[in-house]
Order: sequence, then structure tokens, then C-alpha cells
Amino acid sequence: MYILALILTGLMLMAAGIIDFVKKEISVRFIVVMTAVCVIGALFNRNATLGDTVCGMSIGILVLLISQITREQIGRGDGIIITSIGMLLGIRGCFIIVCYAMLFMTFVSIGLILFKKAGRYTKVPFLPALFAGYAIYMGDIIL
Repeated sequence: MYILALILTGLMLMAAGIIDFVKKEISVRFIVVMTAVCVIGALFNRNATLGDTVCGMSIGILVLLISQITREQIGRGDGIIITSIGMLLGIRGCFIIVCYAMLFMTFVSIGLILFKKAGRYTKVPFLPALFAGYAIYMGDIIL
């Protein structure tokens, strides 16, 4: 069941990345379903401890707090999805995925600024980068 949750989460992140790229928002229903998949997966993860799960969720909760402080410069949906991923993968997995996503977004943002396609305050969708981070992390685990 845990493996199925990992696969479903990856597929849902891919869909969320596409939707976020096109519409720049994610529906509440989508977030609820993805969170439910992550909760079920976390319940079946035999290697995770309660502390690891809670610490993994804390990364997303921190993103939610930053979202509130910055008046949603970082979307609430991004924070909720990161919280769900943290619940499913624990602190190490969530931290690695978010780091990959941030690194990817750094290169994309620099490229957009250098090619004058965006300014300093342009909003760039984060979920495609989060999916890329998830895919790289899963690839590392499988290989």
C-alpha cells in the first residue's frame, strides 16, 4: 500500500505541476485528495516513526507560516502539498525534495531574468519544480 501511495503521489504531483503551470492555482479538492493519499501511505509506512512523520510535516508547516508572513508570495497550496509529502516521506525525504525544487527554481528564475522574460516580482509556479524534485528523489531511491 505504501508503494502505491508513492506512485499515486508522484502522478498527482505531475498533474498538479501541469495545472499549476497553466492556471497558477490548485483546487482544494485536488489538495484534499492528495493529502488523503499521503495520510494513507504514511499509515502503511513501516519504516517511519511518529517523530519522523511529524518532523517531515514541519517543513510544510514552516512553508505555510512563510506564506502567511509574505502575504502568499509562496502559495498556501504549495505549503499544504509539502506538508503532505513530509507526512509520507518523513523529514529527510521532504527536505531533499524541497531542496531539489528550490535549486531547480533558482536556475529557472535566473534564466527568466537573464532573458528578460520576467522581473524580480514575477510569480513562478512551484509545483512543477516540486514534482521534478520528487522524481529525482524517487529515482535515487529506486536506483
